[in-house]
Amino acid sequence: MYYSLGFEVYYFITFIIILFLFKSIRFALLLLFYNTLMVSDTFYWIQSELQQGLALLILYFSLIYSIEYNKIRTPKYIIYPVLGALVFTIAFMHPLLFFPFLYLSIYLYIDNDRIRTYILGSGLYYFIMIAIKFVFFNTSYESTSLSGLKNLYVLFPDYIYLESNVQFLKNIPSKYHFLVFLLIVVLIWHLKRNNYLKVLIVLFFFVGYILLINISFPKGAEEFYIENMYLPLILFVATPIALDFYPLLNNKPRITALMLAMLVSISLYRIYNTHKIYTARIELLQRFLDRTGKTPKMIISERHFPMDTLMMSWATPYEIWLLSTISSDSTRCVMITDNVKSMHHAKNLRWHFVTRWGVYEYSTLPKKYFKFRDTLPYVIVE
Repeated sequence: MYYSLGFEVYYFITFIIILFLFKSIRFALLLLFYNTLMVSDTFYWIQSELQQGLALLILYFSLIYSIEYNKIRTPKYIIYPVLGALVFTIAFMHPLLFFPFLYLSIYLYIDNDRIRTYILGSGLYYFIMIAIKFVFFNTSYESTSLSGLKNLYVLFPDYIYLESNVQFLKNIPSKYHFLVFLLIVVLIWHLKRNNYLKVLIVLFFFVGYILLINISFPKGAEEFYIENMYLPLILFVATPIALDFYPLLNNKPRITALMLAMLVSISLYRIYNTHKIYTARIELLQRFLDRTGKTPKMIISERHFPMDTLMMSWATPYEIWLLSTISSDSTRCVMITDNVKSMHHAKNLRWHFVTRWGVYEYSTLPKKYFKFRDTLPYVIVE
């Protein structure tokens, strides 16, 4: 429970630091918008490094902004190492953070000449860290994640009628309504003020990023996963709202408070209403555990489950470990998979916890959390 709560505490502490320590209500609003305006499924899929990295990115730029504009009284020999540590961490968190980092750098550079030196310096350091990461620390997971980029030339020029584009359009009324509405508001607002450069920047990053994700996943993806990939879109739209539009409402606190309350309330309802999907999934796994209590170790095909409820199966060994240990104080070893034939080698493993990406001996796992009560072989169900 503390582990789950820790993610929300992370975002809350980040918000408190920005608002009270850095004294930057604009970036605090940006973080608030990021956590509410589009989020629904990703609230329940909390462990993504992209989500965490975007919050850290907002914290980082709020610090740069506050150094000059809010006059943070901290010696530079402390500030510079902190900035360096933040950039280093952001560079290693997720490859897609490159795009929101570049966007915020450009957007802030245009109007804020007092922080341009910080932006240029940190940008150079960030790109050096990115280069070092890909040369020396590239992982197979990230290589697989970025493999969809090959579709940029494989599918060229047939980008328009992709299933992922259709999926995105269908989700606008239910999930991405604020995103599209605020995009239109931002574009009209900047056009009326002849801020054509900002219009081009917002459009370029918004449309370009959607195409990048949708072309990388031409057939679409699970809702929780694809929404996670779209999260930088909130930043592209909310940045003008928080940094440019909000200051004009300083003399209208009631209108501002009402607008914020409305946006956040609708977003919280959307997030809450989404819980039904994930509650149903947990209940499905719990019912399965109740029915198969006499078979503690099993590898079973996902075709025995309604996939519209289960959604994906790769994490089930860990989920069932957690559910069974909490409910019965005894760890069940159950793996739901789309490829049972590849797991026949595990049939006679008696002292092992089998997962999709590894097999672990009981003795190597902490007894406080893994409470194995049997040494039976795995039952294979195709």
